[in-house]
Amino acid sequence: MVRLRFRFRHGDGRYSWVESQTAVAGDSAAQEARVGGLVVSIRDIDEQVRADLALRESGDELADANESLSRLNRDLQRSNRDLEEFARVASHDLKTPLRQAASLVELATMEVEEGNRNDAKDLLGSARRALSGLHTLIADLLEFARQGASDSSCLDSVAIERACADLRPAVASLDGEILVPSTAEYRVAISSTQLQQVLRNLLDNSLKYRTPDVPPRIVIETSEQDGQWCCRVTDNGIGVDATHHERVFDLFYRDEPSEGVDGTGLGLALCRKIVEQAGGGIRMTAPENAPGTCMEMLIPLAQAEPGT
Repeated sequence: MVRLRFRFRHGDGRYSWVESQTAVAGDSAAQEARVGGLVVSIRDIDEQVRADLALRESGDELADANESLSRLNRDLQRSNRDLEEFARVASHDLKTPLRQAASLVELATMEVEEGNRNDAKDLLGSARRALSGLHTLIADLLEFARQGASDSSCLDSVAIERACADLRPAVASLDGEILVPSTAEYRVAISSTQLQQVLRNLLDNSLKYRTPDVPPRIVIETSEQDGQWCCRVTDNGIGVDATHHERVFDLFYRDEPSEGVDGTGLGLALCRKIVEQAGGGIRMTAPENAPGTCMEMLIPLAQAEPGT
């Protein structure tokens, strides 16, 4: 028996699914079958086929919905972990400058009562600086909390040039240089504003943690790796111990060489948040056979727009 399914076109242009069954009619009792003809039957299976197609489409939609739900659940769990860590660390780091300022004001009050106005003035100046640092910390916290995913895309060359333009005067004042040897352009699945923010943070860190009395040299290299945009920012600074390469992305983390360097310990945490929300990743490594650090990030390339 031969069974076939095909679409049948009606006279009015409509199509319906039909199934044909073809069998050979013969004498089954004979040693050698003698063909007596063909038996062909045709039946309308349009409703059955359409129901099967609808069920298959529903199954695909359900699978897509389950995948989206699982992804949202993973994102929610990560956000909850970040929020718990954020609340735990922020509560401590926000209290520290407040306690410091309160202590300084109390000491200044005692100095005023004893008639030591100059000493009191110095103490109040220190309190003012502590509160100014608190203001900066709160602003950085708000920026960290405000960051969200973006559906935008941008040309990497534009974001790199704008980020470098902001830091070149400071680099030039130290007789340093920022090099961008890559000539290829890539469209990256992240907004230009967010990519510039990440690059500015990385460049700013290269300047903050430069080697004393050595002109800073920062190299930005880009390439494509398995459908992702790869960017490496390498400097000749003081570097970070390999055991701390992962911890530098923690909220408020400050390495030992950070003493005396302005900052709140939020810069790299913010970079990681922005890059991960774009579907990418960022890590710190050490340059081969050279001092300094290398920040490497991978971000998906943007899909080509129709017609391009």
